[in-house]
Amino acid sequence: MQSTEKNIMWNFMGYVLPILITIIIIPFTIKLLGTENFGVLSLIWVIVGYSSFLDFGVGRALTHYISSNKFTEMQSYIPSAVKKVLTLLFCISLIVTLTIFFSIEYILSVFQNSSFINDSDLLLSSKIAIITAFFVVISSAVRGVLEGYEEFKYINLVRLFSGLSISLSPFIIYYFVPQLWLVILSFLFICMLEVVLYTIIVKVKLGNIKKRRSLTFGKLKVILSFGWWSNLTNIIGSPMAAAYLDKAIIASLLGATALTYYSVPFDVIARFLILPAMITSVLFPLFSKLKNQIDEVDRLTMQALEIMGYLIAPVFITVIILAKPLMHLWLGEISIFMFVTIQIFAVGKFAESLNFVLLAQIQALGRPDLTAKRHLLELPFYACGLYFAGKEFGLVGIAVVWSSWALIDLLILFCIRKKLTNIELPRSIRSGRLPLFYLSFFCIAYLSAAIFNDSNLALLLASTFILCAFYILGWKYYLDKNSREIMVVKFSQLIGRLKLKSM
Repeated sequence: MQSTEKNIMWNFMGYVLPILITIIIIPFTIKLLGTENFGVLSLIWVIVGYSSFLDFGVGRALTHYISSNKFTEMQSYIPSAVKKVLTLLFCISLIVTLTIFFSIEYILSVFQNSSFINDSDLLLSSKIAIITAFFVVISSAVRGVLEGYEEFKYINLVRLFSGLSISLSPFIIYYFVPQLWLVILSFLFICMLEVVLYTIIVKVKLGNIKKRRSLTFGKLKVILSFGWWSNLTNIIGSPMAAAYLDKAIIASLLGATALTYYSVPFDVIARFLILPAMITSVLFPLFSKLKNQIDEVDRLTMQALEIMGYLIAPVFITVIILAKPLMHLWLGEISIFMFVTIQIFAVGKFAESLNFVLLAQIQALGRPDLTAKRHLLELPFYACGLYFAGKEFGLVGIAVVWSSWALIDLLILFCIRKKLTNIELPRSIRSGRLPLFYLSFFCIAYLSAAIFNDSNLALLLASTFILCAFYILGWKYYLDKNSREIMVVKFSQLIGRLKLKSM
């Protein structure tokens, strides 16, 4: 457990510092680029960001395979598995990249109603972004090898470098040379360097394995099958989870300015998912290692859900209440759509944060096909809902559809977990006591934001009172004894370390 805690702390550093810099720099970047250009940059980054999920599931599959076999005699197959799988990915990704590269003008014609379709800067930027996406795919897969070995220290040192560089480069480059394609070009060089660094670390790690055996086609097929279903989950799920489909529809129906009004609140509140992201990236290798102990994996899953919900719900409650003053303080005068949409996103992002843990459990137990099939069921309804909501209600309607999807997806994952483990949910969830606890506080938050809308002081006092009530009642009636003990022990250890450092 000690190594798990250290891995989470390394993840915290790798995720949090770039995000803090991004939050600070975004207002200046928007002011420098302008609302429309920033919308174009957001759309370009959709291409690059989405590509990280197009590694054909290789990263996830290698993490699962290495975690399951690194302490067994099967570890002798790991170097062969890594080499064969990554070579296959490189060849397929190269073909896909070249195909998209030479088709980009047609793809962009989809956005013929947007205000930026005739911008030649967008076309050049998109071509560079496609090449960047190729290196993002390779980086994601190579990082999966390191996650399997739980080398989160090195992963996050590289992530810290690339995250800070990507956050700062748009402002710095555009300040001196106001060309959008140069900003995207900087992303390309950063991602190339990221691949080089990860590859060097992997080579050193695999070099420690002396006895090596060649992976048979049968074993390779098992890895690729796992990767295929994981990849299908990402391909279908990320347009919904990361709002890529939302942004594409907004760009087509409402234009670049509306895209900025939607993207900024969504991307800001998405940053709060660092806690579930950094925890589950550590839990997935652990769950994979324990995959034959279903009861233990489920116990850890429920405990992680309980603690995570207690820690992260107040963050989204605060966002709901203080959205207007915080957005004004951060960005100055803004459209009403920005703080209204961020309030709507809050409840959906809370549900999504819990989805992370359930998704890690289901895939670690060897059933990534179930997570993919649930997205196949959801996508048609989601796409139709987005289109009609965008047509009739604009940005607010699309935001409501997104949050509704996140809540429904959480329920579906709980059903899959029950089918897979055949273990009953904890009594607090089955009885409805826990869902009602969360629902009550989110409703109170929305009511407070509406009632005290004109007074920042009243909003601040309301949020303070509500958060105190949440923590006190949650500690007493929601957390079980084991979870309380874990939190007390870890907090005491943290205080002890801080005291030692100060001496």
